Amino acid sequence: DGPPNPSLLEVPDLVGLGGGPLSLVNQIGSSIDDKFAYCLPPNSNEITSDSSNP
Repeated sequence: DGPPNPSLLEVPDLVGLGGGPLSLVNQIGSSIDDKFAYCLPPNSNEITSDSSNP
């Protein structure tokens, strides 16, 4: 680990989902009883169409 990267503090709309000191989970963990879950949709470039399964 080490000190947080100051350049990350200036990025708008960035949400850290890891366990580091700047992550959303770390910052709000005590107010949500350290319980947090998330589900990320697939990247639109990875979505494929399966014509055999309508």
